[in-house]
Amino acid sequence: MQKITKICIFIIFCMAFLPKHNFNLSIREIIFILLSFIWSVYVLKSVFCSDYYKVSLNNFFILSGIFILKIINMEMVISYTISEILFFMAMSSIAQIFEEKRENRTKIFWLSVLTVLFLPIKEYIQIFIGTPIRFISAEIISRIFSVFQIGEISQTAIIMTENNITDIQSSCSGSGTIWVLFVFIAIIGLILKSEISIKLVCNICFSIIFFIFLNILRISFIILLNNTVIKDETIIHIGLGIINFIISFGMIYYLFLEAGKKGENKAVSEPMKINILYILIIGLVLIPCNFEYGKTRKREPAKINIEKGLSFKEDESKFFSEHNADIKKELLGKIIKLSIQTESWTAHHNPVNCIKGSGMEIKKVNTIVFQNKFIKEVITNKGYIYYFFTDGKIVTDDYYKRIYYALITKSKEWKLNEYLSKEEINKGFLEEEMMKSVAEMQKQRGNKANEGEMSHR
Repeated sequence: MQKITKICIFIIFCMAFLPKHNFNLSIREIIFILLSFIWSVYVLKSVFCSDYYKVSLNNFFILSGIFILKIINMEMVISYTISEILFFMAMSSIAQIFEEKRENRTKIFWLSVLTVLFLPIKEYIQIFIGTPIRFISAEIISRIFSVFQIGEISQTAIIMTENNITDIQSSCSGSGTIWVLFVFIAIIGLILKSEISIKLVCNICFSIIFFIFLNILRISFIILLNNTVIKDETIIHIGLGIINFIISFGMIYYLFLEAGKKGENKAVSEPMKINILYILIIGLVLIPCNFEYGKTRKREPAKINIEKGLSFKEDESKFFSEHNADIKKELLGKIIKLSIQTESWTAHHNPVNCIKGSGMEIKKVNTIVFQNKFIKEVITNKGYIYYFFTDGKIVTDDYYKRIYYALITKSKEWKLNEYLSKEEINKGFLEEEMMKSVAEMQKQRGNKANEGEMSHR
């Protein structure tokens, strides 16, 4: 009977959390598949080969939390990646209920973390970790520089000095390195079989904060060098990055060892028994939601307006059809203009990634400044591309800033303007387009505010 119960619970949670996955042939995807296979072996072994069965209060709260996150994702976020993360979390939690050996429970946990890290989560790390770090880093650097009268900050991540304008871009945030540090933490935890404890979590947080401090020093040093004799800071940029990398890795390994020394002789507390009915209800409630949600949810179709003679590629059409947005593609002389207005940040792709994905080679990226407003200039092997985002108040050339501002401010509707040309576009034309777009967004905001007041009356 116990074996049947195990199998039933495992199947129910598989059905309740089974995600949709888009396969590709990237190196990341290959590593993910290999890790998924190893993870599956450990999970299935724990479920089918162990006679142990105890549900603790922790198991109940973890699965309840995953259940709530699943509902939030289905109703608000609608992310396949988050759905996959929740699947690995849920199934590893189920496996740990049936695993008697503590070291095997630890292996399942760290394998789950490692596998999740090879999902396409780098964009999420950049948005929710990298972007705030950039803002904080720029603010700290600007305050230090202002004390010594070196420069000032403008629009959160632009440092303006006497001789130079430095844009602290997404690559400077250290989010890529933070992802690598997380991978390293998962591997070290797996090798050392480290139990999760408050001390270990605090040590990991301290290591990340220490890396951010080192990164701030690196950015400051690069800016100072860029204002003096060294104009090509690439070698310094990479060199300091490697040094920060090594120091951070060494600290993480040391803190893992320290956390394990005092925790290795601690007795494992007896788990508190909870009726399995609660666990079954969580899985059974989510099964119909998981399978019927995509069929029943209605999304507003994109409003696409394409000028005669222009078109979208097949993958672009598919992308836009899945997102609610007002999309317009038109020809302004020899310039192709694309505008996308939407309340959903998922409908705004990262233009740089899109440029790379279309097969263009990016030769240089510049930031153009107009009265504290910013436009990105991307020089490719096939011409020039310019773009900016605006909500009517803020104008930014940074995709991650656009997302972050939408998350922390009341303004949810943003517009992306993108211009493609074989030749360099006149800066006056770009400034005029930018001011025109800002005015349009302000007018729309005013109209919506008036409509809101009328409805209240």
